[in-house]
Amino acid sequence: MQIRELSTLSPDSIESLLRGIPFYKEIQQQDQEQFNIVLMQSKLVDLEPGDIIMRSGDRGSWLYFLLKGQLVVYPESGKSSSAPLNYIMPGELFGDLAMLSNCERRATVCADENCKQALLFATNFSPFGEIDDFSLINMATKLVLYRMMVHSIRWKLEVNKTESPDHELVNEMRSISIYTGDKGGIEELQALSDHAKKLAKLLIRWNASKSNPQDLFVASAKGTITKQILDDIA
Repeated sequence: MQIRELSTLSPDSIESLLRGIPFYKEIQQQDQEQFNIVLMQSKLVDLEPGDIIMRSGDRGSWLYFLLKGQLVVYPESGKSSSAPLNYIMPGELFGDLAMLSNCERRATVCADENCKQALLFATNFSPFGEIDDFSLINMATKLVLYRMMVHSIRWKLEVNKTESPDHELVNEMRSISIYTGDKGGIEELQALSDHAKKLAKLLIRWNASKSNPQDLFVASAKGTITKQILDDIA
């Protein structure tokens, strides 16, 4: 594993790397200074085949986006313990559920041995601090983060609901209401934070009820998300 600090890269190289990640693009478009602060909390991670980026039982505040290659998700201690649960493909993110729920990681993630290299972009969200602390990260940037979290987890839950429409947690999912108040202020931010945490805990429970809990880290549509579902969660 090799960690590359972003200070070693040119602005054009960083922009090229993040071109496909809307979260960072939106922050940059609305506030270059905030974008620079987020980059200071970020790094590039190069993985060789078989390298482990996350272990079951770990705790952490890092959110990862896979830029290149393929990752494999294993239960418990790693690849020697059992068959893979799932694969993470470029553009997918992972690490958000444990961060939101303040719980241990539920699987081990490593670079696929059949790929020459895996490249990840990682950001540490500890500096985001308490929800109402704007000394470093301002409200607008936190709103971008929590909107992304809510959208991402609701998308994963919609995948589960599509695959198991009669699951016992469907009604509980529907009971978690969407914020409809004024946008852009502390009220929305508080509501998004609460919403994201409730959704994360629900998704963890749902995935734990499966015999194959790979969706703890990955929410690949696999062709099951229809345009109507995407419209519903937009």
